Amino acid sequence: MPRWISRRLRNGGAGRAIWAGALVVAAGLGAWGYGHFAIAGKPAAPPPREAATQLQAVAPPVRQHAEYAARPPQPKLDSAPIPGPRYVHRGGSVLRDKAKASGHSLKKETKGAKVILEALDGGGWAKVTDGNIHGWMRASVLGVNPPEQY
Repeated sequence: MPRWISRRLRNGGAGRAIWAGALVVAAGLGAWGYGHFAIAGKPAAPPPREAATQLQAVAPPVRQHAEYAARPPQPKLDSAPIPGPRYVHRGGSVLRDKAKASGHSLKKETKGAKVILEALDGGGWAKVTDGNIHGWMRASVLGVNPPEQY
């Protein structure tokens, strides 16, 4: 037998450990199989039509309170934006040279900074002017009114 094999392997000591490990694996697989196949034989839920009729019989009808009457659809804010002053509502918002998150940073705006909205693009970016700097900001950080100062 080669010398590089350990004395324990040559004397058969590792064989007992291998058998003990195989016994643990077999017991684990047996327990998993017992739990898996015991559950697999039973249906998980009734068929969809039966479940729907059961829910209709149990659930009470939904009633709306008089104060929560149906409201008319609200117009989207800035759906047709009017160029003009806007206020930054999130401090540290970045004015970029392109309408992309990877665009070069031109300036970081403070909360409450006044910028002039020029246009909106479909991706949620607003073209704005801050003094003599023209760039793009996320439209979600801009508001018509100045933000509340805490």
